[in-house]
Amino acid sequence: MIQNLIGWKHRLENASLQFQFHLFYIGMLMVLVPSITIFCYIESQKILYEVVTADIRNLVQKSNQIADSKLQLAKEYVFGFLADEDTRRLLAESENTDDQGRLYFLDGELKKVADRYFLSSPDIYSVNIMTERYNFGISLNQNYIPYASFEKSELYKIGKESRKRLSWVPTYKFYEMYGQPELEQFTNIDYYYMFSMVKNLRNEKTPTSKGYQILTINFTDGFWDDVFLTIPEYQNIEYFIIDPNGCIISHTDKNRIGTVIHADWPSQICEEKSGSGMVEMGGKKWMISYSKSTVTGWTSVFAIDQQEFHGLYLSQLRKSSFMIFTMIIISTAAFSLAIRRLVVHPVMDLTDQVALVEDNPDHRIREKGSAEFRNLIHTYNRMNDNVQKLTMQNYETIRLYQESKLKELNLQLNPHFIYNVLNLLNLELIREDELECSELVDDVIFMMRYILDSDNVTEELQTDLEYTLHYIDVINRRYDGIYQLKIDVDPQLCKTKVPKFMLQPIVENVFKHAFIHEQEDRYIKIVCCKRGCNRYFSVEDNGSGMDMDQIKRINEGKEGSVGLNMTRERVKYLYGDEAALYAELTPDGGTRICIILPDTAIEPVFQG
Repeated sequence: MIQNLIGWKHRLENASLQFQFHLFYIGMLMVLVPSITIFCYIESQKILYEVVTADIRNLVQKSNQIADSKLQLAKEYVFGFLADEDTRRLLAESENTDDQGRLYFLDGELKKVADRYFLSSPDIYSVNIMTERYNFGISLNQNYIPYASFEKSELYKIGKESRKRLSWVPTYKFYEMYGQPELEQFTNIDYYYMFSMVKNLRNEKTPTSKGYQILTINFTDGFWDDVFLTIPEYQNIEYFIIDPNGCIISHTDKNRIGTVIHADWPSQICEEKSGSGMVEMGGKKWMISYSKSTVTGWTSVFAIDQQEFHGLYLSQLRKSSFMIFTMIIISTAAFSLAIRRLVVHPVMDLTDQVALVEDNPDHRIREKGSAEFRNLIHTYNRMNDNVQKLTMQNYETIRLYQESKLKELNLQLNPHFIYNVLNLLNLELIREDELECSELVDDVIFMMRYILDSDNVTEELQTDLEYTLHYIDVINRRYDGIYQLKIDVDPQLCKTKVPKFMLQPIVENVFKHAFIHEQEDRYIKIVCCKRGCNRYFSVEDNGSGMDMDQIKRINEGKEGSVGLNMTRERVKYLYGDEAALYAELTPDGGTRICIILPDTAIEPVFQG
């Protein structure tokens, strides 16, 4: 009996020890399991957030680059159109007539010139040059701007204030901008929402009697829909474009265009080039990725509802974590093995696979693991495919631009062929000892080289003057050398920049118009010097001269040759109001054409 009692005592003591051990084991599990589970959950959530936000940020950046390349190409079309000599000639002619029939004809001629620049662009909806006399709808046969209400529009105000630069006008409703309430109900028309690029073609700081000339390049809001791709895996994804004031320029929901986001974060993200973060909008939390345009200064934003973001990727993760928590209660070893197999290893493998995608964009991650990770990998592969599509579109845009440059270069091959032929002819003349003819050909070769070798708007005075002297030499041979040439050039001005072909059109006028009657001692005098803070250039002759009325009409731009008026427009275009071109009579009854340019330290106003 006593032995039995002692045996039960030992059994009770062993049972008590085992019970205490199990209590300690259970207590450790209750502390360790939740800690490990929460830690793994938090780390997995961080990795998922970083992977997805990085890809969406990359997607919005690529989209923004494509939009910028399209808009930059449109700007280059504008500069090419405005620099075209036919454009300047037709616009100048339109300033000197009120005949509606003549203006209609000029409109047609401007369309032909503009089609060379704008017709190949599918992004530009319409192009107009608005003046107080006429609405030139110069491209694409789409002329919807009502002429009568243009001067009352905000577009007119912005255009008048945009001196010597291009300005971007955020998206507006067409019927509101131009006072067309009857169009409000037609929300399905393609130009219901538009945004524009405007440029004032006037250089004067104050309005003149000639009124205004405002170029408008118009785009529909559909431009953004073609650029930004949606991600079908997200149910509540939105893209929109905002300015620093929080005004929505374009939005997935067209009803929100023109509204304002009343928060601090729009102005903050508009100060940065790109990034990601969480913001509050409409009483909800949103994960956003954004990128700022280098062309318009507007910021493109991709926004995803936080609940949608977490619900898609983290719901299954929560279930797995709960299952793992239950399993670890049974066995610490089983819990540790399960968490590493179901969570840690797949996430680390996904991170490694994402690193491979950075080196090889065409690499596709094999869908494996649990359902949630297969869903995650499938979503990532879809987003990577979208990024590749955007990259190819960007490459195609750049390729088309390079092809246009190549075509422009090919147009110069024929003039260069003539230039080479003239060189061969010059060598033959030298061999035949025809030195006088060789000098004439040499003059022509120099002139062609000057014309072909550079597309610069300005050149050094020394080079431009040398071109003019070669021209005089050629023309003087035609008239058997009856003209005397006098030159007075300040050496300090030789290296300063002047408009290309500045003096030659004026000298050409002397040969054509100055010496109408036969006379002896004909001379042409060229003077280049400094007067105060300006540079002074003049071409003088002792020909038959003009009366004061002719001088006045020439100085007002109402009379004179095309070359003379174009030279005046060019110096005004390059240097603004500080430059001038005028005519005056000389003491001996001849004519002097004078050009005043700012000092060499002042760069041209025109920035291209």
